[in-house]
Amino acid sequence: MAAGKRAAIVLAAGSGTRMHSAVKKQFLTLQGKPVLWFSLKLFDEAGINDIILVTGSEDLDYCRRTFVEEYGFDRIRSVVAGGKERWNSVENGLMELLRLGYGEGDIVLIHDGARPFADLRPRTPSKSPMKRDLPHVRRSAADAGLFRHRRHFPAL
Repeated sequence: MAAGKRAAIVLAAGSGTRMHSAVKKQFLTLQGKPVLWFSLKLFDEAGINDIILVTGSEDLDYCRRTFVEEYGFDRIRSVVAGGKERWNSVENGLMELLRLGYGEGDIVLIHDGARPFADLRPRTPSKSPMKRDLPHVRRSAADAGLFRHRRHFPAL
């Protein structure tokens, strides 16, 4: 199977209600940077072609200004508004990828931006686990029919 494009939908639209904090957890500071920065950095360094950042409608400008302009994450292709529920936010991210030309044969990873501690440390000197394991994700997805939900996303 030919290698397709790889995208990450990073979800950062949560309100952090259970934390009872005035600051949403994806924007809390950790080592001088917002928690979301660490999640974005993982995908930026992993060779993902495009990142779709999904955030609350009230945070769109903040995310563009902070993560695209200030921190320079140039793999962020779009910053889009999330939905009422998590699945709505995922759907908005997928619809944006369809708009950008993603479809059959492409890989989409979905990640919660408030969970920055994914382990992508290299297991071999030359490749990170994400770069090494993405071909296996493609094969597994094709075998299981995972990244295809034709009823809602007929172009996939």
